[in-house]
Amino acid sequence: MNHPDKHFVDYLCNGLQYGFDTMVKYDNIKTMECRNNLSARSQKDTVADLINKELLNGFVYGPFEKLPFDDYRVSPLGVAEGKYSFKKRLILDLSAPHNDTNVSINDLIDKDLCSMTYVKIDDAIRLITNYGKWTKLYGKIPPPRSTCREAATQLPECLRSNVVLNETVKQLWTHAVANTTRSLYNIGFSHFVRFLLLNGITYNSHDLPLISEDVLIYFIAHCFKVLKLKHTTIKIYLCGIRHAYLKSGYHNPLETPHGEFLPRLTLILKSVKRIQGSQTRTRLPITFPILQEICLRMRKGVFGKYIDCLIETTCIVAFFAFLRCGEFTVMNVDKFDPLTSLCISDIILKTDYAILRLKESKTDPFRKGIDIKLFKIDNSICPFLALKRFLSIRHSEFGIGFPSDPLFITVNRKL
Repeated sequence: MNHPDKHFVDYLCNGLQYGFDTMVKYDNIKTMECRNNLSARSQKDTVADLINKELLNGFVYGPFEKLPFDDYRVSPLGVAEGKYSFKKRLILDLSAPHNDTNVSINDLIDKDLCSMTYVKIDDAIRLITNYGKWTKLYGKIPPPRSTCREAATQLPECLRSNVVLNETVKQLWTHAVANTTRSLYNIGFSHFVRFLLLNGITYNSHDLPLISEDVLIYFIAHCFKVLKLKHTTIKIYLCGIRHAYLKSGYHNPLETPHGEFLPRLTLILKSVKRIQGSQTRTRLPITFPILQEICLRMRKGVFGKYIDCLIETTCIVAFFAFLRCGEFTVMNVDKFDPLTSLCISDIILKTDYAILRLKESKTDPFRKGIDIKLFKIDNSICPFLALKRFLSIRHSEFGIGFPSDPLFITVNRKL
C-alpha cells in the first residue's frame, strides 16, 4: 500500500472487490442471443460442469426464472483447452456476431479509454542496443538466426479461425502418444518449466523460450542432484520437452540444426547412467501355484463376498488372457474411458467359453481391437466360470447397469 497514487490504489482495490466498469457505452442496443461456438456445442457436459463451478465459486449468478434485463446480449460460449495441462475452460466471444448489421460488445467499448498495445521483442532489442556495446544487457542479446522462429508457426487467418480444423488438430495431437506417455511428458515438461522460472528464464506458454544445450545439461543436473531421478526418468522428461516444442512448431531442442543429437547432452546422460549403475529389477511372475493360493485364500473370505470375487476374477482373467495391468485397470476414476477401457459389453458369454474384447493395448497402438477367448476348463481355477460367477454377483450388487459401465469396480463404485 506504499504506491504513491492513492486514487489508483482505491480504484484497483474497489474494482477487484466489487468489479470494474466495462466501459460499454450504448443508447439502443438490439437484444440478441448468439449461437454458441462449435467447441461448446460439441461438449455440452463439459460446458455444464464448468458453468456449475462458476456458480459455486460465486463468479456468476443464475439461473433466473425471469430475465433481469429488458435489453441484453448473449455472447457465444466456447471451450478452450490448455496447451500442456489439457485443462478445459470457458471462453466468451465478445466480438460476436462478426457482421456489419449488429455491433459486438467489443465494438461498444470506447477505444480511447480502453486499449491494449504490445511491446515487441524488436522494441526491447532496439532499446538495449541503443545503450551501446559493453553495457550489461547488450551482450545477452542472442546473435541473429538464419531462419525465423515464427515462420513455421505462421498460419493464414482463415486457418487460425477455422474451429473445426483447430479442434481436429488438437485431437490428433492428443492421440499422437499414448495416455500414460502423455501424462509422463506433461510431468517432465512441468518440472522443466519450474526449473526455468527458478533460474530467471522467462516462460510464456504461447511463446516458448529458446533453450541452449547448456540449459538442458543443467536441467539434467537438476533432475539428478535435486530431484533424485533415475537415468530412464530423465530421458522421458527430455522427450517431454521435445514433444512440447515440436507441438508448438519449434525445432527439436535435443538435436542440432543438422538433425544430429546434441553431443555434450549425450555424454552427460551417459555420465548419469554410469554413476547410477544398472539396476535390473527381478521380475517375479505369478505362476499357476501362486494363482491357486490367491484364489483359495479369497474363497475363504477376506474382504467380503463381492471384493473377494472381484480380486479372484481379475487375477484369473489376467493370468489366462495374458493381460497387462493397464489393460484391465485405470489409474483413477477420471481416467476411465468407455471407448478404450474394459466395459461390461466387452464380455460375451457363450456355451463353453467367454469372449473378452480388448479395445486397445500396448501392442495395438492403432486400436484395431482383439477378441480373446477364455475357454471353460476342467479345473477349479477356470476363467469362464470365474467371469460367469462375477457377473452374477456384480448384477446383484449394482444391478444390470449400462453396457458402457466399467467391468471391474469396487463396492463404492471406484475402479
